[in-house]
Amino acid sequence: LGALLLRPDACAAPSSDVIELTHLNYESYKDEELMLLTFFAPWCGNCKNLMPELEAAATTLADEEPDVVVAKIDGTEEEALAKKHGVEGWPTLLWFRDGTYTKFPTLQTAEELVDYVGAKVAPPLVQLKDQAALHAFTQALELAVVFFGDDRGERFQAFATVADGDPASAGP
Repeated sequence: LGALLLRPDACAAPSSDVIELTHLNYESYKDEELMLLTFFAPWCGNCKNLMPELEAAATTLADEEPDVVVAKIDGTEEEALAKKHGVEGWPTLLWFRDGTYTKFPTLQTAEELVDYVGAKVAPPLVQLKDQAALHAFTQALELAVVFFGDDRGERFQAFATVADGDPASAGP
């Protein structure tokens, strides 16, 4: 007689860098410093196409700083969470920063997702030391707003405040 032994981990699902959220664990993630959250429907063709790209993006982001949580919620199973976040279609991507979220454009590829997250977590201000650095910086972007002047003055402080995303407190 022969015996066939099966290791316990042989049937385990492959590990994923995308966290599956439900009403049971959502509260423990909603205040993450940085999170990309996707609401999806299992039957949705666009969602089916997006899931492998989301997985690839999550794997790339897992190796980068700062830490970004990439998560998904089946909106057909978690209707209350979908409604709470204003989900009106599939897929819906949300960008969370310290518990506050904004709609994230529905991008198609892992590269687009990683690039967009990279832009969201990049420092709002970069100090350039010379003309060569300025040239390289402006060539890499579609749009660059540059401040020339003393970085200790009132105008610079207003510029920095706007760059940080709070134009209302920048002053007149």
